[in-house]
Amino acid sequence: MDGEFNKIMKTARNQKITLKALVKYRQVCNEMFDKKIIIGFPLKNTTLSDKKNQIKNFNSCLDKFYKFAKNHNWIDQSKATYDFWNEEHIC
Repeated sequence: MDGEFNKIMKTARNQKITLKALVKYRQVCNEMFDKKIIIGFPLKNTTLSDKKNQIKNFNSCLDKFYKFAKNHNWIDQSKATYDFWNEEHIC
């Protein structure tokens, strides 16, 4: 999460409202983690690279996605490994 948070902070310097919200989000997550309300930070708003590092069975999940997508031709599989924050494929 640190990589994503730092990237947002760098690209959003002039957006004070956004930054205040992100800082507040980070503080609340840290407090909930310290109080053992949550056991980890939510995966929402993290980069795909971060998710891959946090999820032990990421490749297994990706394989299941591809198997599911083969049966549903409207799903674009080409973006499955694309990390939009870092603008690169992770696999």
